[in-house]
Amino acid sequence: MRHCKGTVERLKEGWTLGPKSETEKKSPYLVSWDNLDKEVREWNLEFAKDIFEISKRVGLRATE
Repeated sequence: MRHCKGTVERLKEGWTLGPKSETEKKSPYLVSWDNLDKEVREWNLEFAKDIFEISKRVGLRATE
């Protein structure tokens, strides 16, 4: 879900699909989760796990 939310946020900010370029607001990752390369999906999952662990360590918790 986080990937989907991030994609929508970027699109609202004017980003478009294309070769990665911060100055041109282009990203190759503005695709559905299923269309991401396996390597990119795994990186996203590891990032999410790290954020969860760090949040727990500092006493934060997820809410609905």
